[in-house]
Amino acid sequence: MRYARSPGAVARPPYGETFFRRPNGRIIIDHIADALGMPFLTPYLAGNTSEDYAHGANFAVGGATALGHDYFRGKKLDARFTPYSLHWQMSWLKKVLRMLSPEQGRGWSDLMASSLFLVGEIGGNDYNQALFQGRSFDEVKPTSPTSSPASALQSLN
Repeated sequence: MRYARSPGAVARPPYGETFFRRPNGRIIIDHIADALGMPFLTPYLAGNTSEDYAHGANFAVGGATALGHDYFRGKKLDARFTPYSLHWQMSWLKKVLRMLSPEQGRGWSDLMASSLFLVGEIGGNDYNQALFQGRSFDEVKPTSPTSSPASALQSLN
């Protein structure tokens, strides 16, 4: 599995090394789990079994976008940060939910009420894709990934 290569300070040590002693470090969901007295979540890309996701899962991937790569290719942009968009993260969430509870509906509702799941990105990296490739703010401003997160949530029904 290939992980995203981010530009800037997040790609260089000691970013995030003060807690987990690895470069991806502690993120917001880790602080939420800690505050709730729950164990830290397994990143989806590191888990394999239902036991890995007993308390939830972290589907976020550094550099992920809300919009898919076809959108960026259509704008003649290189979607170089990561191959994973919100679409992928939502499909992973559904896979884990089916693994933990084959009963969609009530079973998923009960499971999600007692677990933590982090799915992200909500659009910031969509703008970064273009800005980091030299596009002007005026060119990037009309890009609006808001329909992507909304449709992703509706896909859980």
